Amino acid sequence: MNHPLHEKIGNLIDLAFKDYPDLKIVKDPACCRTDEMYLQQIPLFRTDKKSRHTRYCCVDILILKKGKIRGIIEIEEANIKPTQV
Repeated sequence: MNHPLHEKIGNLIDLAFKDYPDLKIVKDPACCRTDEMYLQQIPLFRTDKKSRHTRYCCVDILILKKGKIRGIIEIEEANIKPTQV
């Protein structure tokens, strides 16, 4: 499936954080067309128990530093407005 806004933001995130080697950028496959090292679905859970019932959602981009979450990005392509990211 084609996700032009996801791909554009994924590329912008790569450019913005390229000079920060201590950050790990994990992206959903919709955010990139190439095979990248950290490309996967990214589910968020409300408890340590991972299940369908405890999952909030899958986000589009996750920014990690030393194994801790430093940023979460969810992109909505329906009804695109600047406030949707």
